[in-house]
Formats: sequence, structure tokens, C-alpha cells
Amino acid sequence: MSQNSKSLKLYTQLTTLEKIYIVISCLIFITLAILVHHYKRFDLDIAVTCQLQTFTSLKTFMEAVSLLGNNFFVSTSIVVAFASSFYYFGQKLEGRLILLLASFGQATNSVIKHLVARQRPTPELCIKVLAQETSLSFPSGHVTHYVCLYGFLCFLIYKKVSNPILKLTLMILPACLVLFVGSSRIYLGAHWVTDVTGAYLLSSIWLFLTIKFYNYSKT
Repeated sequence: MSQNSKSLKLYTQLTTLEKIYIVISCLIFITLAILVHHYKRFDLDIAVTCQLQTFTSLKTFMEAVSLLGNNFFVSTSIVVAFASSFYYFGQKLEGRLILLLASFGQATNSVIKHLVARQRPTPELCIKVLAQETSLSFPSGHVTHYVCLYGFLCFLIYKKVSNPILKLTLMILPACLVLFVGSSRIYLGAHWVTDVTGAYLLSSIWLFLTIKFYNYSKT
């Protein structure tokens, strides 16, 4: 079967709701990208950041959530470690997809950052910048990385671990990282809520399509 035939067959396996989700997510993402390219920030951005930062007791927790994505070499090493572990235990497809998804997610994120060219939040009004970043802002690299890597790990745990208690236990940490990374980046003043929203939308599409490809490959 040719590559085009495989792609067509995979596409036809998408349900109508799945296709609608992809299209709507893409449209919202593109709209956000255009808006944030032209405007520094929105009232919603400021309101959400200011409200989150009123919870001063959350600072340590938010810093801990972001920690695994703060250093390029650390985050890359984690990806390689997971991919190598799956490959070592004979799960070659899983290992390759982890590498591909994480690499592709960050590559597209970097390209879009430079195309949109949105600057990071700066200390203004009630905003405190608790994490110093030098790269561009839209979309959030942390969110993209966490959704692609830890979201896919959650999926693999769900598929491969049969014991329900063990499954739930193993899924807690990666699921929490995906769930809270967005709010942590806003809380630390590293991103606006629109940066985080865009990253969740885009990375969820990559994750969703990777999962569909994985399931298709296993049939």
C-alpha cells in the first residue's frame, strides 16, 4: 500500500466529530495567531494573570510544574530517555513516535513563534514576571512540549497497563503536568493566557493525530 493510500485510509477513519474538532481548533489557533501578532496583549490576558498571581501560596507549586521544561537539555534528555526505554523493551513504534511527536511539536512551535513574533509579558499594572525568558511568546513551548510528551505517555499507560489501580497511579503525574503547565506559565508571568490557549489547541491536534496513527498501525 502506498503512503498516499495509507494517509487516505487513516483520514477516512476519523469520525465527523473528530474532523470538526481539528478544523475548529485550527481556525481558532490561526485567529489567535493573527490577533496576537498585531496586539501586545488583551484585557483578558492581564485579568487572568493578575487573578492567578493573587494566590501567592502557589508559587512553589507552579515553579515545580514548569521545572521539567525550563532547560532544553533536560527536557531533551527526558524525551530521549523515554524513547530509548520503549525501544529497549521492544516497543519500537512507541519509542519512535515519542521522538517524532516531541521533536515535531517543538519544531513547529519554534517556527510559529518567529512568524508571530509576540513578545513576552513585561512587568506592568499588576503583572509580576517570576520567570525570566528570552524567547518569543506565542505559542507556549512548555505547553506544547508537555502535551506532546506527557500526553502521549498518558495514552500509552492507558493502553498498555491492565491493572486499573496501577494504571491510574502511573497516569497521575503526567496528567497533572499536562493539566497544570498552562496555568503555571501564566502564573509565573512567562506567558499570556492566549499563548497558552494557542499551544493547547495546536499540540492537542498533533497528539490526537499521533494517537490515531498509533491505533491505525496496531490494527
